Amino acid sequence: MKNKFLILWMLSSVLLSACDEELTPYNVDTCWLGFDMENSADTLVYRTFIYSGPQAETDTVWIPLKTIGKVVDYDRPVKLVQLPVEDSCAVAGKHFVAFDDAALHSCYIIPAGKTRSELPVVLKRDVSLKTDKVLIEIAIGENEYFVPGFVLPKCIYVWVTDQLDRPSFWATAEDATLNTKIGIYDPVLHQFLIDATGEKWDDEYIASLGLTKGYLNTDWGPTMTYWDDLGPDYDVNYMNYLVSRLQEALKQENAARANRGEEPLKRSDGTELKIGK
Repeated sequence: MKNKFLILWMLSSVLLSACDEELTPYNVDTCWLGFDMENSADTLVYRTFIYSGPQAETDTVWIPLKTIGKVVDYDRPVKLVQLPVEDSCAVAGKHFVAFDDAALHSCYIIPAGKTRSELPVVLKRDVSLKTDKVLIEIAIGENEYFVPGFVLPKCIYVWVTDQLDRPSFWATAEDATLNTKIGIYDPVLHQFLIDATGEKWDDEYIASLGLTKGYLNTDWGPTMTYWDDLGPDYDVNYMNYLVSRLQEALKQENAARANRGEEPLKRSDGTELKIGK
């Protein structure tokens, strides 16, 4: 019993002495800046002008940022940089407003007293986008106020075109909901969906189905990962109903094509278009 009391006394002495030690105050001059993204899927953005109408000349993608470090009482300029890519590299001034353009200086800041902000990437509707798709790879640059943060992600990828293109909410993962319920993305499939439903099948419409960009869920361990893109409003019964409508619409389309002496509707790779598995 004496030994137990002795051990308890020694432990309490250690704890009390630890409490007496002064903690070093947080006073680091370096401030880090990073992209404020919850999931890796958010780092990939697809944007097309095709839905914008013929008069639209620009579009804007908003990039969320967050700081790690001191909060100050003055605005702090932020530096974004474009990283080179081998193929389909967007050209500053042609496909988007250059990050160092004077018109953006007042927008590229972390406001006084704030730790978060959203910066605009202004896309330009160049005629080349009618046939091309270009990529803007964006990173955070270092300046006298910030250094790039140590938390992932390090880059944001923005694809831009003026053609029908895969929405950001139509994930590339094979087990993503749209890929399993409707089919792997294809421009011909996309156009058929628009014609059959009268909807754009853009990010806004897909989100209205209760789907998100999604992320790779590893909760069940590394050997049982899956793409998790179901939001709280997802209705599997409505999705199944929608799929059945689309299958019937495709059946009618192919019947009409047969009456005209044409082949069934085909995907871009020449294989017959199917809805569902």
